[in-house]
Formats: sequence, structure tokens, C-alpha cells
Amino acid sequence: MIVNEENDTQKPINIIAIIILSILVVLVIGNYFITNSDEHITRKYYEFNNYKFEGEIYDKRQDQSGTGANINRYIDLKSGISHNVNYQIYNNIELGDYVVKKAKSDTVYYIKNGKDTIKSMENPYLTKFLKINSKK
Repeated sequence: MIVNEENDTQKPINIIAIIILSILVVLVIGNYFITNSDEHITRKYYEFNNYKFEGEIYDKRQDQSGTGANINRYIDLKSGISHNVNYQIYNNIELGDYVVKKAKSDTVYYIKNGKDTIKSMENPYLTKFLKINSKK
């Protein structure tokens, strides 16, 4: 009787692969439902809404080089805050400009040269939060 050693080692590998894939599928589905739950969206909305900062911009940086819209762009303030901004604002502000985000607000103000102000609604959970509240 000839024993096929290849089949004997292949079975445990297949079983382990099925178990790992099953766990990954459950994790992805669970993560989707958790991050899209009303409680999570409400908590994240108020987290940004209650957060406040202000300061002068002393550094601008990107997480990678290029010009794409999906590249994260940050400004560093002299007050110690690092804030993620979208590419349109990033291109319109300069070092020395002032940034203000008040508590209980979804708006960030970028003050250029002490004169011009760019007003930006930056709470990423605002539309989802408003949708949840309209259901109630």
C-alpha cells in the first residue's frame, strides 16, 4: 500500500487556512457593524465637537510625497497640536498662519496673515450624525 505523504500534510494546512479565513471574515464584518453603529458615530462626533485647539502653524508635512487627494497632510501648531487637513486647505495656508477650533463647534478657522479667514467644516462624522438624529 502506497501512502501519499503530500495529502497527509495538505489536510492540516487546509484546515488552518479555513479557520484563519473564517476568523478574518468575522472580524471584518464585526468591525463594519461597530464602526457604523449609532453609538460609535455619536461618540466620535462629540469627541471632535468638544475638542478645541488654536495656535500658529510652524510646520506643514505630508505622510508621503505626491499630489493625490488621498495623501494625509498635517499642520503642526506651536501649541503642540498636530492637525490633519484636506489638500485644498493645505495648499491655501502657509507657515505663520493661525488656526482656531473652538469647543462645541464643527468648524475650524484658518486665519491667513491676520486678515483673511478660511472657514472649514471638518467634523468627519457630521453628516452621519445628522442622519442619525433625523431618524429620531
